[in-house]
Parts: sequence; structure tokens; C-alpha cells
Amino acid sequence: DLSHQGRVLWVGGLAGDVFHEIELGELFSCYGPVESVRLIAEREYAFVSFLRPEDAERARFELHGALIRGCTLRIGYAKVRRACVN
Repeated sequence: DLSHQGRVLWVGGLAGDVFHEIELGELFSCYGPVESVRLIAEREYAFVSFLRPEDAERARFELHGALIRGCTLRIGYAKVRRACVN
């Protein structure tokens, strides 16, 4: 879905049960309105979706490499999945 391009961040380095979706939403909302947060705790990463791409870019710039609660955040843009056509 190209409408999400540039608005959805992949956030890695979320060790164990240190973060919850609500807390991640609060952290990232400091950079602009957050549409959704999806935490994949067993894989230690999350997806954070912003309403505006410029807010996602600012959050990525400011928080990539940040040490929060003993976790070094790794942040990049989420990859858009393409449907398989047979």
C-alpha cells in the first residue's frame, strides 16, 4: 500500500517486555500524530505509523540509536509488502 510509504517506521531493539504499545505511542507522539503502534514482542520490534511522513522522518532522525530503558533503538522505514501473484 503506497499510502503508507514514508509514514510507517520499523523500530527494533525492544528487548523483552521493556515496552508496551501505549508507551511506544506516547514516545513517538512527541514527533507528531501517531496513527497506530503494533508491537511484535516475541521478535523485539514494532511498527509505528504516523499520519504525516515528515513526522516519521523527524522521529527516525531523533530516536535512531537512542538509549531508552536500556535498549538502543534501531529505526528504519518499514518495507511495503507486495502481494504474490501466481
